[in-house]
Amino acid sequence: MVQVKEIKDSNKLSEIYEIWEKVFGISRTVHNYDISNNYIILYEGLKEDTPIGAALIKPSGEDCYIENLAIIEEKRNQQNGEFLLRFAVDKGFQSEFHKVYAVTKENQGGLFEKVGFLKTYDDKIQQNMIKYEINPENFYRKCNH
Repeated sequence: MVQVKEIKDSNKLSEIYEIWEKVFGISRTVHNYDISNNYIILYEGLKEDTPIGAALIKPSGEDCYIENLAIIEEKRNQQNGEFLLRFAVDKGFQSEFHKVYAVTKENQGGLFEKVGFLKTYDDKIQQNMIKYEINPENFYRKCNH
């Protein structure tokens, strides 16, 4: 069993930072807590036994970005990433953002497309990266299938 939890207390972010360090190699010293962001953690177990994934929802005007979506290696390909992504997108729309965006490497977009994201053009992103977007209508319609 997995469960997702939003972390609002900056003192409780250490598990999220540990996941990002394992998956991306991002040192904890790089992270700056921002109260406007939503920090999300995915646990395995009934009592939040083992943190296995994390993500960040970052506001950008009337829209938001999902960043640092990560699942630890041994828990990938078990629908954990999709569960975490769907939760993050839903949280973004519940927070009344108009669109949710994500930027990922070209070869890692399948998960976003599966959830209903569409590729969008942005000349500000670096080469070999793709920007995706989703609006509430496309997301909730895709959830019904």
